[in-house]
Amino acid sequence: MTDFLLIHGAGHGSWVWDEVHGILEDAIRPNSKLRNTMYSPGRILSPDLHGHGARFPIDNPLESTFERCITELNDLIDREGVQNLVIGVHSLSGLIALELIRRLKSPPLGLVFVGAVIPDLFHNVLEMLPISTRILLNALRLQPGTPPKSVKLHREFGLKLLCHGMRYPEASSQILRRLKPIPLQPWDALPNPLALEPKCPITYQLLLKDKFLPVHIQRQMVDRLSNVDVEKLDSGHEAPITNPREVAQALLKYS
Repeated sequence: MTDFLLIHGAGHGSWVWDEVHGILEDAIRPNSKLRNTMYSPGRILSPDLHGHGARFPIDNPLESTFERCITELNDLIDREGVQNLVIGVHSLSGLIALELIRRLKSPPLGLVFVGAVIPDLFHNVLEMLPISTRILLNALRLQPGTPPKSVKLHREFGLKLLCHGMRYPEASSQILRRLKPIPLQPWDALPNPLALEPKCPITYQLLLKDKFLPVHIQRQMVDRLSNVDVEKLDSGHEAPITNPREVAQALLKYS
């Protein structure tokens, strides 16, 4: 049976995958062994990264690092005994997924980037963002109440950059009220060259209405990959929430 690992982006949590999780579960449950007293419709892992989601009030943001995120994901895979793995990754976590794959004992069955950032050899993830967004993030670090080495995304900027095309009530209830300050250290690493050549099939979902990572920049990410299947989604940045069926189908293609 195929297992799935879903990696959320910066400032988000496992919640961004909730509906994708449900669609995946519904698709794979007919193949589950109901006679097993530990019945589960396959393993769909969507953990909160260090300092994110439900872990935000518990974890020290100074300890939220690129290496910490990868180590915890690797430990989770080992602990769960995952073997036939398909990975989905959203937003700024593209390099985390790539480095994780480099360290796995065997490559995954497939990798799906959902509007994800893939840096080049000489820049980190944040340096791949449009310069206007980088200036904004630097300014927001000065907001009162922002944890050290973190940035707190202003609600209205979050609405403009992340929720383009969404009605405000849905954007507020599904995304804006859930966003947490973003620890900056997980996104400051330079890639290992070998991580940029994953030994698995890849799908990149271009988000055509994305204002956080405009489509022309996403295309630059695609150009760094080999043998990639490109899909276009009529979506803003939060495609796992606004287009969960298309995201789930891309993942199921590798199951």
